[in-house]
Amino acid sequence: MVSLLSMAPLSGDRWVIVLTVVMMVVVFLSLWLLSAARSYAERELKSLYQRDTALYLERLENNRLLRVVFRRPVLLLYQLEGQMKLGDDQAIRALIDRLDKMRLQPRDRLTFYQNRLSYFASVGDGEQARLSRDRLVDFLHKTKADRKEDRYKKIIEDANQIIGVYVDRDTSLIIPMKNQAAATADPLQRGILQYRLAKLYHFAGDGDMVQVYLKRAEKNLQNTYYSAMIKEAMNDHTSLERQ
Repeated sequence: MVSLLSMAPLSGDRWVIVLTVVMMVVVFLSLWLLSAARSYAERELKSLYQRDTALYLERLENNRLLRVVFRRPVLLLYQLEGQMKLGDDQAIRALIDRLDKMRLQPRDRLTFYQNRLSYFASVGDGEQARLSRDRLVDFLHKTKADRKEDRYKKIIEDANQIIGVYVDRDTSLIIPMKNQAAATADPLQRGILQYRLAKLYHFAGDGDMVQVYLKRAEKNLQNTYYSAMIKEAMNDHTSLERQ
């Protein structure tokens, strides 16, 4: 039997190797645990956003553990989405002002510009909506993302469509958008197109088609922040001019 006392001590170089390996394992486990915690928190927040948006916002504001898992800009972006669902204009504008002044990672900046555009277009602020669209397009051009993947080209096309529908009220978009909606497999994206078509038909003065597309949109946009707007629009088509 070999006695532990008789074993030769590790040399200095070997201790460095052992410590390096231990540190690598600790770092790997820490990153894995952080990633797992982030994934779990994202699922819980998404579920809470659907069930109880007010509680979702309260958790984002007061749960200190979320500040460990997520960067501050990400938490603000989550808050922005929640406030946009509730329609709190004062809170939305305050969050946009804060995010405008922050350095954001590319993925976060893209999400922010999309939400910024969506909000200002929906409230009829054409100047800020166009500014948001221009910043979004400029950002994707500068990063050359639109040259690498088709999905970024589609983001630019969607941004231009939002301006065409909400700001320019361009009813010439009705036919191409009907074709686009018919060819769209994803229910959420199809529902958004149907809601935009309802708006354009309202601007064209066709109340019957407004109702047709609101009903179609309602089916595809259940449990989204569009739901309340669709209900209101079904009872009062003029609300489509404000949202």
